[in-house]
Amino acid sequence: MAHQNFTINEEKLTPEQKTVVEEDYRSRMLVVAGPGTGKTHTLMHRLKNLVINQGLEPFSEIIVLSFSRAAIKEIKSRSGALVGSKGGNLFNNLNIYTFDSFATRLLMAADPDRDLSEFDYDGRIALAVNELKNLGSEV
Repeated sequence: MAHQNFTINEEKLTPEQKTVVEEDYRSRMLVVAGPGTGKTHTLMHRLKNLVINQGLEPFSEIIVLSFSRAAIKEIKSRSGALVGSKGGNLFNNLNIYTFDSFATRLLMAADPDRDLSEFDYDGRIALAVNELKNLGSEV
């Protein structure tokens, strides 16, 4: 995918937000901040930077996890406004899930016949983490 560079608009980001946006794609990050502090705004800039400046493919190389469905809805709404140099939406098929829904997808992919009805939100996440740990020890 050919990419044009996009310059981070420093007027709209705090120094801390700019650091998050420009961090290398190989970095693992967890952003924790209170309501109304610009987490979603920062994420939108980070996603655009990852795709345009760092060359990642939104569908196959980026996954966004959030705690709430409301946050997912807001991120999807805002990502629809991010357009590429040719006018197309950069994030038509962005992988964005709550932690619970991602854990459930992982568990169902590993065993489609598994009954997860006995597990609550935290239980499915814990089960998925254990499954991933077990896979790691087998490799």
